[in-house]
Amino acid sequence: MRPNTKIIGINNNREVVGLAYNSARGFVATLCSNLPVNILSGTPLYYSNLQEAYDNAMDGEIIQAHDIIFTGEVYFDLDKSVIVAGGYDCEYTSITGTSSVNGDIVISDGTVIIQSGTFKVQ
Repeated sequence: MRPNTKIIGINNNREVVGLAYNSARGFVATLCSNLPVNILSGTPLYYSNLQEAYDNAMDGEIIQAHDIIFTGEVYFDLDKSVIVAGGYDCEYTSITGTSSVNGDIVISDGTVIIQSGTFKVQ
């Protein structure tokens, strides 16, 4: 029987840290080597969240996101056009699921194209 586990948080090395019940030890699981959001350009630019990537994206760029749940609001409020694509694996080589936003998405300026089937708002 597998022990019950509880995730405590993420340390400064981007590792998930937690407790494994029925065990004398906790656990550490390494996350993806890349941050969860990428601006697709000549040299990949990685960011911790969607807002930061959007703020730094140039007009016409594609923002890619991992297959995870993002928390908090995202404000698309700049005069530019971007494409947001989600559900990517750790290396951004294939779409393996769906990215989700647990919060509001507010579009007040510019154009945002969210690729069909890759994003959902919870």
